[in-house]
Parts: sequence; structure tokens; C-alpha cells
Amino acid sequence: MGDLSFLMRIDSLNAAGLQQMIDNSDFLAGEVIPVTVHRARSLMLNPDLDKDDIILNIARDEKGHVTGFIGALPAKMNDGTRFAWNSGWWVDRASGREAAMPLFYSFLKQWDMKVMFPDLTSQTYRILTEMRMFRTRKTAGTRIYLRSPLAMILPSRNRLFRSLRWLFVSIDFMINILIDLRLAFLGRKYRKAFSGRFRKISAPKEQDAKLIEEHSEKAGYSRNLRHFDWILHHRWLLTTKPDIQKKKYPFSSFVRHFEQRWIRVGPEGAGEVLFLLTIRDRHLKIPYIFYRDEKYLQETARIIIMLAIRKRVSLITTFHPALSKLLAASPGPRLLKKTIYRMTAVSEELFPKLGEGHFFQDGDGDAIFTS
Repeated sequence: MGDLSFLMRIDSLNAAGLQQMIDNSDFLAGEVIPVTVHRARSLMLNPDLDKDDIILNIARDEKGHVTGFIGALPAKMNDGTRFAWNSGWWVDRASGREAAMPLFYSFLKQWDMKVMFPDLTSQTYRILTEMRMFRTRKTAGTRIYLRSPLAMILPSRNRLFRSLRWLFVSIDFMINILIDLRLAFLGRKYRKAFSGRFRKISAPKEQDAKLIEEHSEKAGYSRNLRHFDWILHHRWLLTTKPDIQKKKYPFSSFVRHFEQRWIRVGPEGAGEVLFLLTIRDRHLKIPYIFYRDEKYLQETARIIIMLAIRKRVSLITTFHPALSKLLAASPGPRLLKKTIYRMTAVSEELFPKLGEGHFFQDGDGDAIFTS
């Protein structure tokens, strides 16, 4: 903990400190909490966590109220270098502006500038680009709308749209009745075409480890079976009835629907391609995809569309360079297609350690827990 002024302090927590905080009977008493209990417990089970790692910095005012926080998700480069993904950076708009940069610099100092930011806001992207301590990148992705998503998208834009959500739900319902009739016909056609070409699996097995390892070598940092076991069993998004944490935590913590499915593609599911599919409230993403040859991705893209139809998904989003192009060019059904962008940053200390032609998978950092 360091006193930056008589008005603000920053508490820096390792796993033990985080456990002590969530065990405190007053933890949920404030207006804002810097982490949910289930997210904190997951953070403490990270296979790459060391006991002295600082994983959460919290700014408090003179009364002890939370005015901002920044999280760290420890990870390792292939050469053993330890680093942290940024995992949540929030400040109160009214009272926390002065905390933003002290929190940021605390995070950088604690991790010796060995940090990565897998998803930045436009404002933060601009700041990090101007600082010249980071390699920033804006990556194009593809978003496909299969069904009308007005009630998913518009209420978040402004207060008027929130009050009209009932109207958007009604419009979606009427439009999607017609769309679903067409998709049901196409779904049968896709299922017949790809029968026996893919198989759902509960989790990656030892036979998949080599394929995952090959991709980790190219990326420069590792994901392995231990990581995916942790991710699968210690989620940050719960589908249970929300409790008080939902209103007090500034980021997502409870959702109506969330599922993860591993798919193995190839003859009898042999494993030419392995990918993780997630669906959060009718929004489908592919956090991870591993393959031996890009030639197998065209079939995979069509299988993804087939699964989206089967699950009555409204949106498909991907930033994976090859998969994005294939989905964008796919002749499959769509209501609308648009190009979207993701902004990322890597510190100058880490950039030379990344693999040649490096790109972030959609699940890298903490996105795997929140997509």
C-alpha cells in the first residue's frame, strides 16, 4: 500500500490479500466492489500465479470508498518470462479520475513493464500509443448478424432506448419468426453436409495437447491443458440468479445464458482443427482455434455457421485473421455483415518475445472468461 496523497491511497493485493478482502464481512457493504467473489476465487487458482504476485490494485478515497481499480492476470512467455495481462481497469467518473494514472503506473511498476493489454477502449488506445512505451495495434474483425438483435444492442446506447426495450423485443420477435423458418431449412442442409466431419468434446484431451503446444510456440506465450481445465471450471460469468454483486461490480458478472463447447473437426473428429465455441446471450465467439493447416478452415467456418443456426444465435464475432476472412466471404445466411476493430497493446519489453506474425487469439488475456 502506498500513500499518493492525503486524499487517496492504493491498496496492492496478492492472492492472500485478495482472500482476506473477500472474507471480510464488510466486503459487500460499499457502493462499488473491485472484484466479485467468484472472480477472485478463480484468479487465485491461476496455474501461472505466484504467491507474491500483485493481482489487484485498488484506489480508495479518504473515507475508504473505492474510486478505481486495475487487475493483473499473471502468465508466462515460452522462455519462462513472467508477465501480466491487464484484467479490468476502472475509475469512477465523478470521483476517480485522479486515480487512473497512479493505478496504471502501479501496475506497470509491479510487473516491470512486462504487460499486455488484449482489449482497449479508444481513449486508452490513444493514450498508450502516444506514450511510446507500447506497441499498439488495431485489428479488423468480422461480425455477422444472423437474426435481428435490436433488443441486445440498442438499449445499451442511451436511456431512451433502454425505456423502449419492450418495443425492440417485439420487433425482433416478428422479424426473427421469418428468419428462423429459413434458418431451420438451411440448418438441415448444413447438418447433412457435415455429418461425421466434427465432434463435440467436453474438454481438450492428451491427443490435442500437441496441437495446442504448436500454436503456443508460434504465439510466444503458453496455453495448455491445465489452463483450459482452470478456465472451464472456474468461470467469471455466472448464470445463476444475480446477487448484490451484479449491481456493485462495474464489469460483467452474471448473464442470462453462457456456454462453452469444444469442437474437433476432421474425419470422425480426428483433429485437423480444434476450436472452442462460446455463446453468451445469443452472441457466438471463437476464443481459441488450433489447426495444422489453414486449408481446413474453410470447412470449419461453415461448421461454425451451422452450429450458430442450430443454437439460434443472433451474432457471430471473430478477430482471427484467417477465420474472419472466411466467415466474411461465406455464402451462408446473414441479415447484416460489418467490419469491427479490436485495439491491443504490448509493452516494448515483451514485444520482441512474441512469435513472428503474432496475433492475439480472441480468448487471450481475460477475454476467455468474459466472452
